[in-house]
Amino acid sequence: MAHAIAGAAVRRVLDELKGVQDKHGYWVALCPVHNDSTASLSIAQGDSGAVLKCHAGCETKDILDKLGLSWGDTFDEKLERTNGNHEPDPRNRERLVKTYDYTDEHGKLLFQACRFEPKTFKQRRPDEQGEWIYNLKQTRRVLYHLPDVLEAVAMGRTVYLVEGEKDADALIALGYCATTNAMGAGKWRDEYAEVLAGTDVVILPDNDVPGAEHAEKAAASLVAKGARVRVVQLPELPAKGDVSDWIGAGHTAAEFDAIVERTASWSVAQEPGALAPAMRAIDLPPPRPIEWIVGDLFTAGEIGLLVGDGGSFKSTAAINLAAAIAGGYTAWNRFSVRQRPALIISAEDSLDVVLMRLNAFVVGHQWDRTTVLSNIHLFTTTEVTLSSMSWQNHIISETKRIGAGYVVLDPFAELIDGDENSNSEIRPIVKFLRRLGRETGAAVNVVHHAGKQGQDKRALDRIRGASALPSAARSILFFDYQPNGAGVVVEHLKMSRTPRLDRFVLSRSVVTDPGNRAHWQSATLAHTDARSAAISRAESFVLAQVTAAPRTRTTNDLRTMGRKNGLSNEEVGTAMNHLEEDGKLGYEPGPKGSKKWYPITQALI
Repeated sequence: MAHAIAGAAVRRVLDELKGVQDKHGYWVALCPVHNDSTASLSIAQGDSGAVLKCHAGCETKDILDKLGLSWGDTFDEKLERTNGNHEPDPRNRERLVKTYDYTDEHGKLLFQACRFEPKTFKQRRPDEQGEWIYNLKQTRRVLYHLPDVLEAVAMGRTVYLVEGEKDADALIALGYCATTNAMGAGKWRDEYAEVLAGTDVVILPDNDVPGAEHAEKAAASLVAKGARVRVVQLPELPAKGDVSDWIGAGHTAAEFDAIVERTASWSVAQEPGALAPAMRAIDLPPPRPIEWIVGDLFTAGEIGLLVGDGGSFKSTAAINLAAAIAGGYTAWNRFSVRQRPALIISAEDSLDVVLMRLNAFVVGHQWDRTTVLSNIHLFTTTEVTLSSMSWQNHIISETKRIGAGYVVLDPFAELIDGDENSNSEIRPIVKFLRRLGRETGAAVNVVHHAGKQGQDKRALDRIRGASALPSAARSILFFDYQPNGAGVVVEHLKMSRTPRLDRFVLSRSVVTDPGNRAHWQSATLAHTDARSAAISRAESFVLAQVTAAPRTRTTNDLRTMGRKNGLSNEEVGTAMNHLEEDGKLGYEPGPKGSKKWYPITQALI
């Protein structure tokens, strides 16, 4: 079959593409919009120009934008030169609204980036006659404001790398040295890194996937040339937003400087496909000792899970742990802690509710209020979403800034977008949780809801949603609230570092405002082993029954009533023995050795 004849428009498009192959009637190339490795973009000669189709589904307009071309460039009759008045051919029906000059080291114009309305971008270069040629063939590519960049490099100043000329100019107006590469995301070249070798570079990507990919590529290229690189994710950016939007929203240079200052240096990640070799154990450094944030329960840098039905006090328990860690107090009157600041991210309870509970615990446990509250930081009922890369980076940044050793995420379902039952959607969030722990050293505790109960269904099987989350957790506690004053039974479902603890009970005491029962004035949570808790509940039960009907309740009566309330014969018998030994109960002998019990205040003198 004969080769297809390429018209002016096809040639114009092919010149800007990579991986072009002639398929004898049409051409294929790598699509510049998505991460293409199979040449999924086809280009054909149509009746009046180039016809483009990405078989991965990318829009033609997005492809043209990436190439720095417009719809007018896809027609064969489009002229490559202007009339000399810096205006494009009128047949293009576009209006030039802004030009950005790219010059060499001495200020000589090499080419311009042009913005048109309707919004399109293209590049042009001057010819020897002072006219414009709308392509960059054989034109040297340089960074925007190259002379200023070279001066900043020589003086050891920080250079800020953005995705577009408008963004660079916005930062320059604030006194920074800023630059970009022509055509923005996806068009980084390694020769740009040569200019910035050994320089302190701050990259500010747009808030989208192409921006993140562009930042990664530029960062890797710069680090290879000895540059110190920080990739800054600006908080509160809208989707596809950029630094110009952030500045336009009223943020200040002081805020910007603080964000940049607390951003860690970028490091090269393992490249996909670059598989690491197996390591000999003898060659590895000694393992770091396990650091407990809460002794026997939660370790530094790892994920913990607090699971239970609604109203099982799992959120209350997490807040109590945060307060104990912040103040350096024994948690739940049983577990040692390492004193560290704590970060609570609550998507259900308001700031007022969380603060009210913190104050109640301070009063109830007699902790120092200033110490506790000074070391606790809060995000409550905000737009926090763990599915957002911006929020993920912001949470890590804030955890580092605070120096938090304990982070609470409550509840998981309210902090994610998407399907909590889908492992494919939850795994990226689990990767973030691991990264949060790894990069900050904090114990990351996720508060999560239990699913429905079922016959013979284990507590471990009742953890709601995708299995990726409990699989990643190193420690899991299941909270089961018991009525009738039995407290909260806590089952240690999983522990990867030590043997699991025996089931225990948290006894909860809350003193409320007489005029408003929703307002806690004082509260405590205290650990006890399950058997001791059961005996304590049995003692309260027996004393109440005997007091209500003295000298009528026999031992058998009390055991029968106890079984109906979930107490065993042994627990009731032990309770009666304890109460008698403590001088709280007495008895009158009955027939056949039976005993009729009464409270000691009812004894005859």
